[in-house]
Amino acid sequence: MSTRRRSVISHGFNRPQSRASIISLYSIAYDEDKHRKLSRVFSAIFVHKKIDIYHVLERQEGTRTLAYHLFVFALTLVSLVFGSILTIDEWRPTLDAPLYYGELGLFVFFACELLLRIWSAGGVLKYRTWVGRLIFISRPSIILDILTLFGFTISLATGLKTREFPSLTLKFLPPLQMIRFLRVDRQLSSWKILKGIIVTHRQELTVTLVIAFMFLITGSYLLYVAETPIDPTLNKGNFKSIADTMWFSIITMTTIGFGDLFPTTYIAKMITTTICFLGIAFWCLPAVIIGSGLAIQVQAKKRDEALSRLVPAAATVIRNWWRLRCVHHRDRFVSTWKIYSIIPRRTHVHPALKPNLEKAVSIVESTGQTPTTVDSSRFNFTNLPTPTTQPNYMRRKPITSIEDLPKRYVTAIKIIRTLKYSVACKKFQEAKRPIDIKDVVKENTQTNNRLSTMFVDIQRRLDLVLGTTKPASYLSDVEKRQLSLSARIEKVEEIAKRFETKLNQLEQLASSLVKNG
Repeated sequence: MSTRRRSVISHGFNRPQSRASIISLYSIAYDEDKHRKLSRVFSAIFVHKKIDIYHVLERQEGTRTLAYHLFVFALTLVSLVFGSILTIDEWRPTLDAPLYYGELGLFVFFACELLLRIWSAGGVLKYRTWVGRLIFISRPSIILDILTLFGFTISLATGLKTREFPSLTLKFLPPLQMIRFLRVDRQLSSWKILKGIIVTHRQELTVTLVIAFMFLITGSYLLYVAETPIDPTLNKGNFKSIADTMWFSIITMTTIGFGDLFPTTYIAKMITTTICFLGIAFWCLPAVIIGSGLAIQVQAKKRDEALSRLVPAAATVIRNWWRLRCVHHRDRFVSTWKIYSIIPRRTHVHPALKPNLEKAVSIVESTGQTPTTVDSSRFNFTNLPTPTTQPNYMRRKPITSIEDLPKRYVTAIKIIRTLKYSVACKKFQEAKRPIDIKDVVKENTQTNNRLSTMFVDIQRRLDLVLGTTKPASYLSDVEKRQLSLSARIEKVEEIAKRFETKLNQLEQLASSLVKNG
């Protein structure tokens, strides 16, 4: 078998016993199969760690991922705040150098993170090759990271000598920080949700926006006509054109107004009041539609998650119910028992014991003695291995019908399948637990209705057992047909009393006949 050599640091230990050579003094030989096994183990550990790093950097699940993304969010937020404070002239001399070194540290951190992302992407099958790495780099989030790092490289290079950002660089630094702040949402899930809501409710949004712009244009024109005289040279008001009235209408319908423009005539004020009452409602409708769509989508997602938990649980219940039914029908479903097999355990006899066993059998056959009366001193059973049961010496006996199984095995199978069915039903009930407050209220109402029905049934049964307060003799014929248990017992006791009275009368009659006779 071929061997390889592994270099080790040796000071006289682990040296081979062969003749010393240049190679043998600083290396030891080991088996190639062992090397392959170790390489496979270390390769599996390496790939596992790579996948863990990829999940932490790219996914949004798990405690470690949440902690890491919160840490990155805090870093970007602090950087954005410091960049905003640096625009104040009083704070700039104090914070210019700390901000530069802070941005340099963040640049190194995010550059290392980008390299880790590209390296750990090899743990995913579709990104394992160089073509896959290029596909991974072409993702929008990675391209955004590269462009952000490129922009910060130029910004940091401008202040490399003075260790401070120039005034021109400070004007372009906040946009770069904002772009870096947007990278927190790696999967762009929030934008996808917003896009889905807009696509779903596009008709409602289109109608509300069209009506809102109609109110805007109509109100702007009427306000311009009411505020400007026929002769434009005599116009001394705030509104010089329709653009001014549109600006006034927009800030009035969307905000509370800035106070730079306001109508002066009574007609213009009445028009402004009417248009604002109607326009504000339609300008606010898109936000209401998007908010309700977000709530509906979140609720639908929760329902899908609940359904995804419910379907496997229901399938498990159906499967266990069918298996339990097949067990109780016994001979009707033959394939039910074919999945089982009996393993007769065979004891492996060591080869050293075979001569002694053959000798013992021959002595018993020749002398006619029982195995218990044979002298054990004739045989050498010392220092022999104990019999062992090995899987290699076990043979499986296939099951073709229920007659091949012992009765205790059939009983055990029934018990196991009954337990599995009950456990599956319990898990199904747990999976049916509602997640919405409306579903919770509905389930509580149904539970209360079932309990009230149960209590009414218990009360009815108690009435049937205990009966009414009237005795059976005072009941009508209709009520006697619906006698309770206590009324029936009372009726039997009454019949027994009458029978006893008649027996006494017969006894007295017989005694009188004896005396007279």
